[in-house]
Amino acid sequence: MTAFVLLLALLGAIASDGGAADSPFSLPVDPDDPASLIETNRVLAEEVRLATTAQMYVLIDLRTNMIFLRGRAVDLYRIPIVRWSLDQSASLIGIFRLSTRPSIDRRKIDPAGPIAQEPVSLADMPAEYSLLFQPALTVDIVASTAGRPLLWLWHQAQIVRRWAYKWWTILLTGQDFQEKPRLELTLSTVDAQSLAWSVIDGTPFLIRRAGDEEKAHIAF
Repeated sequence: MTAFVLLLALLGAIASDGGAADSPFSLPVDPDDPASLIETNRVLAEEVRLATTAQMYVLIDLRTNMIFLRGRAVDLYRIPIVRWSLDQSASLIGIFRLSTRPSIDRRKIDPAGPIAQEPVSLADMPAEYSLLFQPALTVDIVASTAGRPLLWLWHQAQIVRRWAYKWWTILLTGQDFQEKPRLELTLSTVDAQSLAWSVIDGTPFLIRRAGDEEKAHIAF
């Protein structure tokens, strides 16, 4: 019965021009863009499967530059994406389950200190980390470099390093480099920490592709 009700909500979302912002399964879609309709229908069909359970899931929407943390198709929290880039977009179909969550630099407990000590909080969460998934997918979370030129230079160096490793491997082996899908998301520091705080091992992720994934995209 639950699946039937959710399916009706899905069909209503597809039939509308994106649906209301606060309605279940609503995703903005251009009705005159066939590729957008196909991609949105694919994601909504997969979301129906997740929304029948009580587990929270994450939808990374590259069309609206937004990360949605959802439970039973209801938005629990939204995180804006500052910038993103993506390799191997054709592989990003289906549900990806988090296998390795960010490590936390936990505070050391002082045995000689007071009994009540500060618990782990949002401030203890990392702002830059990698999320590993099954099937194979890596999502790199990086903090916005706005106003921090040294951090920007470090990020550019990492991009060059990955590019050099790819082509060096091709030159040595004479074969195409079999690169696994990799998505890089730039978030504000607080939003990156909030995402790390919210997810656990096994959290399902969905990705709605934008159609121009081979290009870095900046949200204005």
